[in-house]
Amino acid sequence: MRKRSRPLSLVIGVGAATLTVGLLTGCSSVGEFVTQQASDTACSAITPVVDRVTADVETAVSQIPVDPAAAIDTLQAANVLLSTLPGQSESVDTARTTIDALISQAQSVQLGQRLDQTKVDDLSAQLAQALTGTIGVC
Repeated sequence: MRKRSRPLSLVIGVGAATLTVGLLTGCSSVGEFVTQQASDTACSAITPVVDRVTADVETAVSQIPVDPAAAIDTLQAANVLLSTLPGQSESVDTARTTIDALISQAQSVQLGQRLDQTKVDDLSAQLAQALTGTIGVC
């Protein structure tokens, strides 16, 4: 009788191992699904904000030479909007810092200084790159 119980315990052991591997594989798929759903949710929150900030900054940059006060207001609102993004990242920090630099340019014009268009163009390109990095995972 002992000889028969060994094959039975072997069958039970193999069955348990197969079940465990199946469950682990299933968990991996569930984990991947949950991760994908979280990523999709984040992207659906991030993309509209980045699109809005991009449009607002483009408007503000064109306003700097003619209405620096309005440009400052628009840039400050864009910075506040960026602060609402979930999971702040280095890209968001870079974008906010770049917007602060654009605000400084507008303030200089407001004080009567000449606009440094090259600087504004460089900052605009830097901002575009940072915003692209923000939605890069989407």
